Amino acid sequence: MRHEDPRLAARIHAALGDARTLLNVGAGAGSYEPDDLEFTAVEPSEVMRAQRPHGAAPVVDARAERLPFGDDSFDAAMAILSDHH
Repeated sequence: MRHEDPRLAARIHAALGDARTLLNVGAGAGSYEPDDLEFTAVEPSEVMRAQRPHGAAPVVDARAERLPFGDDSFDAAMAILSDHH
């Protein structure tokens, strides 16, 4: 099971500022989705979607190249470690 690095999590949370609704593209297991914010996750890998814990943000089977959301659907978007994979 993957776990967040608390130092990285703190920096991400600070960078999100006052955003309340967020899109996490390439969300993986959702390790960097703060509990106090409203996330929607996008993850194309069935294996990674299966690793998301019970109660995690809703996850959509999609790719960054074709996001199924309209403009201005979220306050902010993030992609953590997506380029790495």
